[in-house]
Amino acid sequence: MNQKQKLSEKIVPAMSKLGQVKILQALSSGMMMTLPLTLGAAIFSLMGSFPIPQVAEYFQKIGLSEQLNAISGGTMGVLAIFTTVAIAYTYSNLLEVKAITAILFSLAAFFILSPQQIIVGEESVGGFLSSNLGSSGIFVSMLIAILIPWLYSKLVKNEKLLLKMPETVPPMVTMSFEPIFIGIIILFFVFLVRLGFSLTSFGTLFSFVNEIVAQPL
Repeated sequence: MNQKQKLSEKIVPAMSKLGQVKILQALSSGMMMTLPLTLGAAIFSLMGSFPIPQVAEYFQKIGLSEQLNAISGGTMGVLAIFTTVAIAYTYSNLLEVKAITAILFSLAAFFILSPQQIIVGEESVGGFLSSNLGSSGIFVSMLIAILIPWLYSKLVKNEKLLLKMPETVPPMVTMSFEPIFIGIIILFFVFLVRLGFSLTSFGTLFSFVNEIVAQPL
């Protein structure tokens, strides 16, 4: 048996087991789901900053560049939001829990943990930094889209945490009210995370992840 066959016998089973890990499946599938947006936006982004100077100047003159770049801003510029939704959706399906509820909790966690004040000169203005909604927030979105559905799946198994409604209540209303206590627990957990990072030198989870994980990568 040659060296290539030996490596194949060791690597292939290991990779097969690795591919069965639900977290990795959710990450890969979720990112793949965003490809139509990113690839489509890349084409319009290229047109918005056309490589031929004369054409680019003409597009700029007639205001077409701004409109083309808006497509990139509405897709690549908020890519972290799309990845949060896509990964939370795929992971919640793998965990066999209600996807829409897991997605809503994940989005809420993403925005709660985001810095909500923008410094303009010496003033502080309420708002979300576009950089955190785009590429700079992808690592955080991946972390949240895995952690929140996982936490939701653990909590939803405890029937004591589900709000029971009378049988006369319509099923749609019952399904909406059932996870109220779970939502309170998840939001309180997210609050503790935000509070914890506010007491550190990083200030926010986004700063921590970008400095410790994103920049080295």
